[in-house]
Amino acid sequence: MNKLIPGLEKELTGKNEGDHLQVIVPPEKAYGKPNPDLIQKLPHHVFKEVGKVQPGMQLQPSAADVSVRLLLVQEVDDQGVTVNANHPLTGQTLHFDVRIESVRDVAPEEISHSHAH
Repeated sequence: MNKLIPGLEKELTGKNEGDHLQVIVPPEKAYGKPNPDLIQKLPHHVFKEVGKVQPGMQLQPSAADVSVRLLLVQEVDDQGVTVNANHPLTGQTLHFDVRIESVRDVAPEEISHSHAH
């Protein structure tokens, strides 16, 4: 149903109740490699409602039409604020320790709604 990262979903496919597995998912099968186009320097006035902006802060854009969900402030200097809109786990190898508690068939309405009920 496309709610899991592809690498983890692939490893879980066909597993049964009680199965236990450890999965290592490389970046290209998780959140991908960082996109340099999603890192940019913005003028300070863009952040006037935020208050004091500091490196490490995570900000959520307020514009309704923005597809970015989270911005990480990487640097603040006299010229502006450098933000990164890549997913926080982009570029990272992910490690999962999974135990399958139960398995059931997916209902047609769950497929049409793209989420479990």
